[in-house]
Amino acid sequence: MKKLDRYILQAVVTPLMMMMGIAVLLLLLDQMLRLFQFVLEQNGSVGLVWRMLGTLLPEYVSLALPIGFFLGALFATRGFSLSSELDSCLAAGMPLRRILWPVLLLAMGLCLFNLLITGFLQPVTSYSYSRLRFEVRTSLLTAQVRDGAVIKLGEGITLRVGAAVDGDRPWRNIFLERCERNGDCTAVLANSGRLLESSNNDGQLVLRLFDGRQVSVKASGPVPGYLGFDVGDFSLDQVAPEAFRRRGGDRKEVTLIEMVRQLSGPLPLARRHELEASFHWRLLHSLLILALPFLGMGMGMADKRSDRGFGFVFGIVMVIVYYRLLQAAESSVAAGQASPWISMWPIFGAYFLISVTLFALCSEIVGFRPFGWLERGIDALRDAFPARRAKRKEARA
Repeated sequence: MKKLDRYILQAVVTPLMMMMGIAVLLLLLDQMLRLFQFVLEQNGSVGLVWRMLGTLLPEYVSLALPIGFFLGALFATRGFSLSSELDSCLAAGMPLRRILWPVLLLAMGLCLFNLLITGFLQPVTSYSYSRLRFEVRTSLLTAQVRDGAVIKLGEGITLRVGAAVDGDRPWRNIFLERCERNGDCTAVLANSGRLLESSNNDGQLVLRLFDGRQVSVKASGPVPGYLGFDVGDFSLDQVAPEAFRRRGGDRKEVTLIEMVRQLSGPLPLARRHELEASFHWRLLHSLLILALPFLGMGMGMADKRSDRGFGFVFGIVMVIVYYRLLQAAESSVAAGQASPWISMWPIFGAYFLISVTLFALCSEIVGFRPFGWLERGIDALRDAFPARRAKRKEARA
């Protein structure tokens, strides 16, 4: 790699890392306050907050990477323009396309990196986040368990734990009573037990008891039933809305390879639409990075005499509008209202075409500035006022 390429990459990577760090930090701080409130309300451990923030980090990096890369390319080009380094390169016969090449190679690497995050790492961490939320919600029940304390769990369910052992070890000397509205009651005594999630993926919490005896009393029958068991699961009628489950229930938790495997087989129509929308969104989210060098360098072209930084504002707006349109198209595809090839890919195509066209104009037309017409319009508007016109004449004199 030549020294010029290293200099260009350094000029792009420095603001890229700074902007990404600021964006990720702001997102984490905002989410941290919400997680602290959620965890404290559920009587959970504060340590879970840091684990949950860690699972959100890949998602936030993926969101901050495109905007950070765009600003890196824009600030680097703007710095070259204002410091006359770009003029020196052009005067030496080095076109703007030559400066683009190292930035474009960096964009290809970042595109693959972002695809790795959204396609493989983020689904796993999203699942881990849901699992940690489940642990926080179940901690509300476990926090009430004390040695010898009697706990009322909804209508007709009574739980008493003789010895609540901390850590992963089971509870000891458990008594569980459940009475129905018709008068039927079931009482269970067990030496030990654990709190688990139901295997039916219905969000129910169950108490798995070991080495126990069960006595059932029917309101219509005078003779109670007796049963001894080694292992038994008893529902507590406690629903965890985001209970721990197998990964893949949510389309955000499915990797790209798993999506391809599922889409190639028979699927319910609603599930197929959801996976198609998520699959194409992840691809287009990463492919956007390939258009950002063209857009960033085009927006970063500055005029040393009258530069007002319009490229920064318009560039940010274009990236935000792209994501808004892409999210709306993704929702329509997930609902089965449109095809991704008709609703999602044309958005990327139009965005890429605009970016390349802007860069081509800046590269081929000497002195072209994307917002020169806007700056001239503002100057003309200001000159319409007599006081402003007099000041400009004094400045010229």
